[in-house]
Amino acid sequence: MSGIRKKTIFCSFFTMLFLVCLFQGILSAQNYNFAAKWGSNLTSDGSFHGPWGVAVDSSGNVYVADYYNNRVQKFTSTGTFIAKWGSEGTGDGQFQSPRGVAVDSSGNVYVADSGNNRIQKFTSTGTFITKWGSSGTGDGQFYYPYGLAVDSSGDVYVADHGNNRIQKFTSTGTFITKWGSYGTGDGQFCHPQGLAVDSLGDVYAADTDNHRIQKFSSTGAFITKWGSLGTGDGQFSYPKGLAVDSSGDLYVVDRNNHRMQKFSSTGAFITKWGSYGTDDGQFYSPRGVAVDASGNVYVADSGNNRIQKFTSTGTFITKWGSDLASNGSFHLPWGVGVDSSRNMYGADTDNHRIQKFSSTGAFITKWGSLGTGDGQFQSPRGVAVDSSGNVYVADSGNNRIQKFTSTGTFIAKWGSYGTGDGQFYSPRGVAVDASGNVYVADSGNNRIQKFTSTGTFIAKWGSYGTGDGQFYSPRGVAVDASGNVYVADSGNNRIQKFTSTGTFIAKWGSYGTGDGQFYSPRGVAVDASGNVYVADSGNNRIQKFSSTGTFITKWGTNGTGDGEFWSPDGVAVDRGGNVYVADTDNYRMQKFSPTREILWRNTSNGQNLVWYMNGVVRTSTAYLTTVADQNWKMTGTGDFNGDGKPDILWRNTSSGQNLVWYMNGVVRTGSVYLTTVTSQAWKIVGTGDFNNDGKPDILWRNTSTGQNLVWYMNGVVRTSTAYLTTVADQNWKMTGTGDFNGDGKPDILWRNTSSGQNLVWYMNGVVRTGSVYLTTVTNQAWKIVGTGDFNSDGRPDILWRNTSTGQNLVWYMNGVSRTGSVYLTTVTDQNWKMAGGQNNY
Repeated sequence: MSGIRKKTIFCSFFTMLFLVCLFQGILSAQNYNFAAKWGSNLTSDGSFHGPWGVAVDSSGNVYVADYYNNRVQKFTSTGTFIAKWGSEGTGDGQFQSPRGVAVDSSGNVYVADSGNNRIQKFTSTGTFITKWGSSGTGDGQFYYPYGLAVDSSGDVYVADHGNNRIQKFTSTGTFITKWGSYGTGDGQFCHPQGLAVDSLGDVYAADTDNHRIQKFSSTGAFITKWGSLGTGDGQFSYPKGLAVDSSGDLYVVDRNNHRMQKFSSTGAFITKWGSYGTDDGQFYSPRGVAVDASGNVYVADSGNNRIQKFTSTGTFITKWGSDLASNGSFHLPWGVGVDSSRNMYGADTDNHRIQKFSSTGAFITKWGSLGTGDGQFQSPRGVAVDSSGNVYVADSGNNRIQKFTSTGTFIAKWGSYGTGDGQFYSPRGVAVDASGNVYVADSGNNRIQKFTSTGTFIAKWGSYGTGDGQFYSPRGVAVDASGNVYVADSGNNRIQKFTSTGTFIAKWGSYGTGDGQFYSPRGVAVDASGNVYVADSGNNRIQKFSSTGTFITKWGTNGTGDGEFWSPDGVAVDRGGNVYVADTDNYRMQKFSPTREILWRNTSNGQNLVWYMNGVVRTSTAYLTTVADQNWKMTGTGDFNGDGKPDILWRNTSSGQNLVWYMNGVVRTGSVYLTTVTSQAWKIVGTGDFNNDGKPDILWRNTSTGQNLVWYMNGVVRTSTAYLTTVADQNWKMTGTGDFNGDGKPDILWRNTSSGQNLVWYMNGVVRTGSVYLTTVTNQAWKIVGTGDFNSDGRPDILWRNTSTGQNLVWYMNGVSRTGSVYLTTVTDQNWKMAGGQNNY
């Protein structure tokens, strides 16, 4: 799902962060803030999210059970919005997944409040009147009521779906009678859903899972039946809604055949219309139907989130509802990819197109339509971007991979249906490694295939099963900077990790809702530090892990609000650590930014404190363990034990001891001493991955000789040392590190405490390749105390503290150019020092 991005430095992402707990959230288990969303609007007045039931009153007004929005909406016969009522909940007038809706001759509205196992009755304007029902099998109890109908006497019929029966009530909810049981015989049901009553009082029931219609008298006596599973005239695939017109003709929503069928009252086939699609007169999983006094037919086209209106013979009249096809809107988006410029590409699956956006969600361009030609798609799902900006799409329904430029110009394609090398059966995920090799999750064939960038087959691995290296419907695939391949083994509820040639390395996960467990994981992505993000679709959340599968954090619950998900399928991470999620059944993309933290130490009382930041806004604080001995200085952070969580590096300015606190958020879980350096001329001035092994190294400066040194580290073990260029002038202080030139390697930030000059050394490991001066700041009260990505653009910004006024300031940077400045909360007490930077001296 995600393309390869350059490796950035610092603790995890800019690994150093110089104790200024920024870019990846240095002292938390990694929290994420909701940043933005874009896509289809499913919640505004007149929009729908899974419309289910539909009814029409004697004036021609149309009532719709807006299922996922937990409300009822009322419209004129032409689709003009009139009113709405309801919200999620259990109170009067609240709903939990409303499905059926019906209107009596007085205009009262009855709603099958399915998730609450009750019927609610309202006036035509939505004023609550009464309710009845609870969960159970007794008379007047329900197990997911679905369809509703009201006869000319005002009696109410309910399709008691889970109890496989029909119940009849008075208009006030008094139980009258019931009929039905589970089975296939006459008068038996398998999950009935739709109901309708004709002018004679006969009752029609959609016996959904038996793929038939049954007709009864008003007391439940069986009259007739018709239908069977199939696609022919008079056959059904899960019939749902029913409606009867004034002539006694019956309209049936044939859901999985994506059509309407019309019959006489005895079941004689009359006509049909509709097919799968998004055009006028086409349907995607329609559910409800109603007929007005003039014979016009209203269909709840649920998967397309709209109502369609037809004549009695199926001629299209009009439609209204959610806009799913305009620029920037989505229809069940599946995959998401991000390029090196942080542009986002979304696989707009049911619109059969790719859409491109800026990192803030601004629409840029789109390409694709339904078809089999070059640049056309049949349900595209996976999308990935290589280092050159080329876009690869898993064209799932066409069983092929297509390659495009960043603007959508077709380049190449490969694949066809089959089981041979280079053939596919519903490919879902796609990823590209640093060499341009393409990996495809060949879902239906339960394998991974590897290709060159031009589509030449290289290798494959996997087969159906539960063993190591076997798969059950693999969906997502991602590649880290070292070429390791991660697969979302969806049906086995786990992640598997492989070498680039398919050798099994590790696995984690099992079915469940706990940390590190999954329910149908689909998307997977890897960030520059090797952390793994999983779209845990069935649990409606994102989970984050270390490269070895250690759980780090999670976010998300089921819902439609910001930060909530409905079956998320795709996930990607940009160079700034921002996480993009294809929130599939909410028809949108969501973006999350990692929490930044600033670490403080009080030089009077020894308290240690974290500011949790959302950008430059402090959202909360948390105290760490107090260290009263002021000889101990916090000097850096980094993931020294490889658990994906930042640890804290200390130096004792009296004894020369060096110490790492292993951290789980703000909780210290252990301590380990490093090699002692008794000479206090040597100062730890930060951390960074200087040898590109994914582990934090330690940067030193000698305040006597001007020597600069890196300890190469394997966790807390020093493996070797390397000297940098000596700078004898002690007015120059190392103050932070960051990838200022975008080459994926840590550069070094300096400040001159005499002239106020600020300088960046461009580095290739420990070799200086160039130098660039930044804006001079002559006021020496301003100290550089660290760097970090405060605006989530993937570039290090510079953090300052004024040791006179207590002001704190961020310079937003684009490389070595300052693009803006913003002040943080002032802290006048100068006993509080931001840990790192010039405070290390």
